[in-house]
Amino acid sequence: RHTSQIVNELAQQQAQSLNQQLQKLQSTLSTQIQAFGLTDLLLQGDPANFQAQIEKLKTDSADLKIKNARIIPKGSDFSSIGLRFSQIDRLRQAEQGKQVYPEAYEDNGQKLFDLMIPVKDGSNNLLGFALLVFDEHVLRAILEQVKPATGETVLQQRFGSGRPRAALRNGTG
Repeated sequence: RHTSQIVNELAQQQAQSLNQQLQKLQSTLSTQIQAFGLTDLLLQGDPANFQAQIEKLKTDSADLKIKNARIIPKGSDFSSIGLRFSQIDRLRQAEQGKQVYPEAYEDNGQKLFDLMIPVKDGSNNLLGFALLVFDEHVLRAILEQVKPATGETVLQQRFGSGRPRAALRNGTG
């Protein structure tokens, strides 16, 4: 086998491991969202109480370092609620049942990443989304769990057909 094949295999293993860790985080967050009654709020269509419940979620989940959170009902006019283009695009994809991945980005010099957690009723019908924004340290902690002993791990993002860019680095290469 060539060195490039070995490197590609290692990269695939890391990506799978990272995805598994992110899925665990999403599962935990989905459980917390249900526990905080956000599913019921979406069913009742009571946006006045969304923010109060979101603030409670942020406070009670302080270990996750949630910086910001929003509840977005299914069918919302995404372009009118102050979201970034990439968030709107991912929400539209998620509404169509496609898998969407977290996005790392920088806001006012602060490195952040967001997750879109589908909120579903007991019959598995999509009601909306919880858009949760985290400090990069949460993603870094996940990345550290998948770091091999072989050097640096680089988490890359690609937008459209553009070149991949390093979103987060861990270790030394």
